[in-house]
Amino acid sequence: MGKWNHSRNLLLNLPLNWKFSLIVLVPLLLMGIATTLTVEKSLSRYFHQKLLDDTYSIGNTLAAGATYHLLENDRKGVVDLLDSAVNMEKELAYIYVSGPDQKLIARTFSQNAPATIRKTLATGGPAESDPPGFPLTAGEIQEVTIPLRGGKLGEIHLGFTESAFREQVSQAWNKVILVTLFISVPGLAALLFLVRLITRPLANLARAAERIGQGELELELATGRDEIGQLALAFNRMAGELRDNQRRQDEVENKLRRSENLYRTLVDNIDLGITMISKDFEVLLANTGQGRLLNTDPENLIGKKCYEVFEKRHEVCRHCPGAKAMQSGRPEEAETWGTLSDGTQILALIRAFPVRDEKKEIIGFIEVVSDISTRRQMEGEIQRVKNIETIGQLAGGLAHDFNNLLTALIGNIALAKTGIPADNLARKRLEAAENACEQARRLTNQLLTFAKGGTPIKKNTLLPELLNEACHFALSGTNLRYILDAPDNLWSVEIDPSQMNQVINNLLVNAKDAMRENPAGKIFLVAENAALDESTNLPLPAGRYVKISVADEGGGISSADLDKIFHPYFTTKTMGNSRGTGLGLTICHSIVHKHGGHITVSSEINRGTTITLYLPAAEKNQPFRAPMAPQEDQTSGREPELRILLLEDEDEVAHIATGYLVSLRHHCDVAKTGREALKMTVKAVEEGQPYDLLILDLTIRGGPGGEEMLKQLRQLLPQVPAIVSSGYTTDPIMVEYLQHGFQATLPKPFDLNALRGAIAEATRTT
Repeated sequence: MGKWNHSRNLLLNLPLNWKFSLIVLVPLLLMGIATTLTVEKSLSRYFHQKLLDDTYSIGNTLAAGATYHLLENDRKGVVDLLDSAVNMEKELAYIYVSGPDQKLIARTFSQNAPATIRKTLATGGPAESDPPGFPLTAGEIQEVTIPLRGGKLGEIHLGFTESAFREQVSQAWNKVILVTLFISVPGLAALLFLVRLITRPLANLARAAERIGQGELELELATGRDEIGQLALAFNRMAGELRDNQRRQDEVENKLRRSENLYRTLVDNIDLGITMISKDFEVLLANTGQGRLLNTDPENLIGKKCYEVFEKRHEVCRHCPGAKAMQSGRPEEAETWGTLSDGTQILALIRAFPVRDEKKEIIGFIEVVSDISTRRQMEGEIQRVKNIETIGQLAGGLAHDFNNLLTALIGNIALAKTGIPADNLARKRLEAAENACEQARRLTNQLLTFAKGGTPIKKNTLLPELLNEACHFALSGTNLRYILDAPDNLWSVEIDPSQMNQVINNLLVNAKDAMRENPAGKIFLVAENAALDESTNLPLPAGRYVKISVADEGGGISSADLDKIFHPYFTTKTMGNSRGTGLGLTICHSIVHKHGGHITVSSEINRGTTITLYLPAAEKNQPFRAPMAPQEDQTSGREPELRILLLEDEDEVAHIATGYLVSLRHHCDVAKTGREALKMTVKAVEEGQPYDLLILDLTIRGGPGGEEMLKQLRQLLPQVPAIVSSGYTTDPIMVEYLQHGFQATLPKPFDLNALRGAIAEATRTT
């Protein structure tokens, strides 16, 4: 016989409380069934006997009456006697009297009589006829026969139905069941409660044991003074000892695992080719990185000469750092160009380390091969970025004060023009000065674009519309033809539309200038989706990108100038505002870099130049359309009057801003310090005329600036909208102003339209 499979046995797998319940309930159930059967049988016997006794009693009474009537020869009296008895006793089905000769003398039957008996009694004939002799159906009728005068006058027959007997039994049985339920249900509930009270601690122990078996040792059971409580206490002690043992075992295993992982990391899981080579230049061990470099299974390298499988030579390489390391006894390295299995040329750094045995004798060397092609490219890229950041730091340091000066100049010129006729010489000179300030502002914005901290304000943007607008703007008024290929299924990108428009415009202008000698040439602007993987030879992580190429058919760029085109202030054009400043491609490089992208250039003399951008695609491909810039509307009604608090420490900027606000019919109070702004706000609230809008300069000399003051002023005016203003437009607070509690931003220098737009944005968002 095989062993009993406990895992498939339902009873053994039941919870402990169910087992205890079954142990108690099954015997009780069996006892209840036995008791029920016994009670039912006793009730049946009792009521059957009672019905029989009652029938005999009725029969004896009827026999006495029938005897009297028969002696008087009064058959009608006998019939009346029988009818009266049947009508009074519902248990009786029929009664008939037969003579000594068994002939029927009288009969009667009730509605309870079966159809067969009713029919037989109805057709039994007169008293002289033969007795009815009808068959009695078993289980339906019980008949009692009582002789009259010892049988001399005949017999009286009484038939009673068992349905009456069964009805009495059923009624008695229902009462027994109700009483039993009334007693057993509370008893059963109390019994189950006791079972749960006993089994719950045991079940907790069982679950705790199971959890310990699964490795969960951080548990503790409730203890008590009874046997189960003491068992729980012992269990807690055991769990504590297991935790200590497990902790010690984990420490040992962690040390072993760290050692093993270190080996695997150093030898097998790094992107370097590592081989162990014998003194005879035979490969003893090769990791997966070496296999990837040679596009083969590392096992195929073992046992072969290193110069045969690595360099395809028949003798030791002259530049072999392994041979030098075995001679010198110290690490050696060498750089060499190599060819991969797919024909790709790489610049490889080979480092060799001598290996010694127990006797300190050199028995071979370990060779580590790394592809440094990308690293060299990235080193050049990093150096280029550092150069740009150096200029950017200088630009950022001067930006704030310079923009304050520009704000004052532009504002004063705008106010000075008011009321001067258009044909007046003074107005023309003021407009010329205004244009010069505008050029200075554009130059400042160019410098700030790649200044340190110049984070772009990215928005989900579709490029086809942006590229089309850039082509129309940059190439309008020329005879050059351009071909724009930007499909509708182009992925959207997370970019600063203004900055990226500047990049595309710079590239198109450079392409246009490069084709002065070829006015019949064409400019190609192509955008396409590009999925880059880890094998792509670009300093970009794998992922989805949009590739934008701007190609011209100009004279090209010489190889000597190609490496310097992204350097600040390098240009092949005539320097000056009208031709070139040497910042165009530098700004393009900085913007693309801050967008997480990459820019490359390729060129051939007399065959044109192609500049390629890679921009990360947006996670969600949703279009974005830039809002229209606010324009001065001379026909619309005036804006509603607002009470505005201006925090500005530059007198000229405050004067210009106040003039603008007054011209817009707003009331403006100026505070030079944070303390003054707080005092003015408290006073305004107390007078019941709180401010409707705050315009806060980000930097205040000698005190808290706009960000800190906004937190204090919001305690007095929780819902008031606020505008942040600064000449350092690339400050993180200016870029992410919504996250810092502001509703709009006002970069310096600003004019009337810019101020109006900022007020509209701030009041609209609230």
